[in-house]
Amino acid sequence: MNAAIEADLQSIRKRIPALERFKCIKEVELQLRKSNICSSFLEDGSLEVFERWLDILPDKTYPNNTLVLKLLEILERMDVNPDNLQGNSCH
Repeated sequence: MNAAIEADLQSIRKRIPALERFKCIKEVELQLRKSNICSSFLEDGSLEVFERWLDILPDKTYPNNTLVLKLLEILERMDVNPDNLQGNSCH
């Protein structure tokens, strides 16, 4: 997920379409549906990457609405609790 946002940020700087997050969103969703991967993701404090995907972009635009909605759907299915937010900048 970090590689996808980094690639998209680089594309934005080059003023070309930023599509890496779109290319991997289905795989992210499939992987995070697996309880063991989801648990590890939450325990490792990896929610920070969701914040990066949802943050305002360097060109002062917001991420694509479809991408935002899909991430929110994924988050809604995850069993996030306050302990998972500890250490993340979104806490």
